[in-house]
Amino acid sequence: MKRIICLTLVLTLLSTMHASGQETLNEDEKSSVYAFGVCSSLIDSVIVMTEIQQLDCRLNKAGFMLNEQSYSKQLTRHITGGQQFSDKFSTIFYETSLKKIKKERSKLLNKYKKKKKEYAVKTLSKDEFLFKEVQEEQY
Repeated sequence: MKRIICLTLVLTLLSTMHASGQETLNEDEKSSVYAFGVCSSLIDSVIVMTEIQQLDCRLNKAGFMLNEQSYSKQLTRHITGGQQFSDKFSTIFYETSLKKIKKERSKLLNKYKKKKKEYAVKTLSKDEFLFKEVQEEQY
């Protein structure tokens, strides 16, 4: 239970750190990034992970994704069936390099799979879940 709480806190911290570095760019500056999402819970040992997807989104000067929290909310809403209050927490990992994001996802997936007794990992295919492009005004 302590590990699940620590995992959730780390995911929340990572998400907050990305959000705190946000600055605005010109409206026409979009970048292509590769991302996957991870959803976990304080009271559940099931970890839900999406496949890597290519997203067109805005990045600030420091390379942080604008509206990252909106993408995390999309995954949480999908997993919880739209419930407003839930014990699920989601975050996304992203890179501009497909090679780097594959390595990051593989490393995280292997970490969970080594602890089979503690976590069950469910992977959502692109047919089951796709991130939708987020506009500035959404969420």
